Amino acid sequence: MSPGSGVDRISFLPENVIETILMDLPLRDAVRTSILSTIWRYRWKNIPQIVFDEKSFSLSKCRTRSDFENKMVKSIDQVLLLHGGQIHKFTLATDLNSLSDVDRWILFLSRNGIKELTLDIRNSRFYKLPSCLFSCKEITLLELHHCTIRLPERFTGFSNLTVLNLRAVKIPSENLQLLISSSPSLEELVLEEIDGIIQLRICSQKLVYFSIGAWCEELYLESAPILASASILVWDPDGEVTLKCNLIKVLGRLPSLVRLELIYPTLEVLVRGDVPVRLPMTTQLKHIVVDINFKAMKEIQSVLCVLRSSPLLKVLNIKVFSYEDAGGECEQDFWKEQDLNCSFDCLQFMEVMEFTGSKSELRFIEFVLANAPSLERVKIYLETNLNKKLGTAVGVLSELFRFRRSARAERELTQQLALSAFLLVCIMSPGSGVDRISFLPENVIENILMGLPLRDAVRTSILSRMWRYRWKNLSQIVVDQKSFPFSECQTISGCRTCRTCRTCRERRTQSDFEKKMVKSIDQVLLLHGGQIHKFTLNTYLTSLSDIDRWILFLSRNGIKELNLDIRSSRFYKLPSWLFSCKEITHLELHYSTIRLPERFTGFSNLTVLNLQLVQITVENLQLLISSSSHLEELVLKGISGCPQLRICSQKLVHFSVDVCCQELYLESAPILATASILLRDLSCVEAPIYGAECNLTKVLGHLPSLVRLELIYPTLKALVRDDVPVRLPMTTQLKHIAIGINFGAMKQILSALCVFRSSPFLKVLNIKVFSYKVAAGEYEEDFWKEQDLNGSFDCLQLMEVKNFTGTKSELRFIECVLANAPILERVKIYLETNLKGKPNTAVGVLSELLRLRRSARAEVLVAS
Repeated sequence: MSPGSGVDRISFLPENVIETILMDLPLRDAVRTSILSTIWRYRWKNIPQIVFDEKSFSLSKCRTRSDFENKMVKSIDQVLLLHGGQIHKFTLATDLNSLSDVDRWILFLSRNGIKELTLDIRNSRFYKLPSCLFSCKEITLLELHHCTIRLPERFTGFSNLTVLNLRAVKIPSENLQLLISSSPSLEELVLEEIDGIIQLRICSQKLVYFSIGAWCEELYLESAPILASASILVWDPDGEVTLKCNLIKVLGRLPSLVRLELIYPTLEVLVRGDVPVRLPMTTQLKHIVVDINFKAMKEIQSVLCVLRSSPLLKVLNIKVFSYEDAGGECEQDFWKEQDLNCSFDCLQFMEVMEFTGSKSELRFIEFVLANAPSLERVKIYLETNLNKKLGTAVGVLSELFRFRRSARAERELTQQLALSAFLLVCIMSPGSGVDRISFLPENVIENILMGLPLRDAVRTSILSRMWRYRWKNLSQIVVDQKSFPFSECQTISGCRTCRTCRTCRERRTQSDFEKKMVKSIDQVLLLHGGQIHKFTLNTYLTSLSDIDRWILFLSRNGIKELNLDIRSSRFYKLPSWLFSCKEITHLELHYSTIRLPERFTGFSNLTVLNLQLVQITVENLQLLISSSSHLEELVLKGISGCPQLRICSQKLVHFSVDVCCQELYLESAPILATASILLRDLSCVEAPIYGAECNLTKVLGHLPSLVRLELIYPTLKALVRDDVPVRLPMTTQLKHIAIGINFGAMKQILSALCVFRSSPFLKVLNIKVFSYKVAAGEYEEDFWKEQDLNGSFDCLQLMEVKNFTGTKSELRFIECVLANAPILERVKIYLETNLKGKPNTAVGVLSELLRLRRSARAEVLVAS
């Protein structure tokens, strides 16, 4: 009731809305709504979902456990008898001794259209399922815990069952086989804590997810053509049973498998016989989680077998077990003989848990690193007992840092002797006098120091004589707010004679802070004893002349990476000696003024150029880019005075631009893979160039390797001033497009369609809607019938639309995409926020979206 108004805002909501509200309440609260008014009396009795769990019944008001059970049984009886409709979903999850009552409830449910049944009855003895349950032909989900299952003789199966979850149940092996094989619609199968399975053969044409944790003599995944995810744990409790499991029977016929988890000791069971070199069929595996005993050669061979059969693998998670085995560890020659034939070409991430540093583990990691060209990150968690073995730990760390790896790979060694400042306090083991860190390899200590804020790295000098000035050989110096907190300059109290003097309290202001920071940076640079390859200055600073001095020093000390982000009231003018640093590879500048010297010949080693909010003439910018022959990444944002920009870079991979530009021409960038483009209103161009213009062909027409493209609004508006081509001159490799479109402008839609026609491999499409009226207005149905998009969306899997307002143009566009995307899996549509205040419009939009024809696989999700 709205306070003080007497208006009932809920009772007259649509029935399906009220039903959803009641189903979200605990059952006892849903039943209690009967006392609200005569309209609500017994309104709960038509809800199709009933859940009995600990939330439904309070034990606190009962004296004994027996009283609680009696109350619960009586309440369930009353609820079922009063219920007036069909019960599609029933859940019973509680402790219960009186199992005979459950029989009565299941008999009632079998006569009332039950579709989803969950029984989790925690009792000292297993609950034996009544035969009437197996006559429920409409059942789609069956989840049973702590039950005994015996199928009746005339059981013909559950024809509609899609989910079967059995945990800690007793069932004869023959019954389990019959239950699975007679469920032709089964999509998810979970078997946990089931003992004594003699033989289990899985032959299910619709199975997508499979999980097993059981003692199983023979497991055979005979036919599961669309199985995408599998988690397998099988064991032999005595180690004496002759098991018939092997790799080929379990994994050899799963062509669609994407994720696989093999839990210890599964590999030990699967390698009792000979281990094949490859599986009979190549898998689609992208993620493997596996537990390995690295002291068992057959287990290592079985993992390599799976890896050879998984050419698309991206993520590999390994947990190490080191139990002695007759096979022993693998020798160096073993690894030289292995031929993975590019099995790791797609691998991006590897994680190793419980790493003990054995020879086999080290050789395996070395082998992966040497054969993974796309590897980006490796996380290795050392086994906890290595803390007590300092010599072993140091040796392991040294070996890991020695291994050759791809240029992109990043090593993270996470363990108690790693990268936190806490470790520096704990260098001496309490009471032992043993220095645990000082004798680590120099590169390890350097990584630890570089992971600390600069002031903390400098403070390590006080730890011991060995650590004094150890920081001064660091190749990386970062000066930011962590290095010099401004708060420390604001904590001083008043003077001795006047504790409350306001002038004294505020005397350490921004000026004092700057003086302290400038002095500290001077001292750090003067004390530094080696080359400084990377220098970052990210702070507020008004005294810009000091920076000239620091850059002069860096230019004489091998600087390779320079990052200047100086937020001041005026732009910092770069000194000329910066442009003599020929070894520089990474240059990132913010709030700076750039004027190239007359004899500037370029940065021959520069790979990354990031300019944000800088002042530079168009001629200087053009010269800076063109004279950087090794440029791989170029970011230009907020640059004023840049009416014309031409990009010609043979090694450019990533390009991002956010400028006011009259002409942008990507003339030659043959290996450019990602581009983010925001072209703003030309009104900010101070001196337009006569004859210069932007168009789709100049910006996107010569990028054969482009994979990801982002066109931020109003970029399309700037690119469609002339006629729009039907296709780009060159087909792209685009797989992901993010684009902002004004659906009130015909040319913008035509330009988007042009890009889509030129992107036959497109998989992901993100659209942000803008609906500003223009002279052309919206267009008729015939416009869409004339568009030829055959083949444009053949590979499209995901489409996301934001700020959807429901205009005819937007609806026809989505209809057009849905009609031409045969393998589309999901469409996410986020309604524009103003539609909340227009319920009629919102309902109309939803009705239109649901009406649109789409592929059988496509799922449409709508959210505000």
